[in-house]
Amino acid sequence: MRTLLTTSILLAGFLGLAYSLQCYSCTDTTENKDCLTVSTCNSSMSYCTSTVVKFLFIKSVTKGCVSSCVSGSESIVIFSGSQTCCSTNLCNNRTVQDLLNSGNSKHSLTNSIFLIVSITSLMSTALTMGL
Repeated sequence: MRTLLTTSILLAGFLGLAYSLQCYSCTDTTENKDCLTVSTCNSSMSYCTSTVVKFLFIKSVTKGCVSSCVSGSESIVIFSGSQTCCSTNLCNNRTVQDLLNSGNSKHSLTNSIFLIVSITSLMSTALTMGL
């Protein structure tokens, strides 16, 4: 009986690893073609996300696994940002243009904070590049 219980627990653990969520993953790229790396998410990460931040003519794409996610977009004068969330394997495959053109604009404090943090990061990158 103990052997059956131990075997069941081990089998459940292996099946959990076999069915982990997979997402496309990249950080601060400018095009989808640079974002084809597949990552297996750890057990606490249940969403794939795609994030695009645009400042003037500079755009930054980040994709990967996250534990919680809020889809939406924000726009403040010359800055804009969009984030999508999904929960099936490799579902975060939307193109940069598709993300920028998505009309999904759920305004919230979370999205505003996300946009401010992303813009700060993007501006820092632009200053480092001498733009």
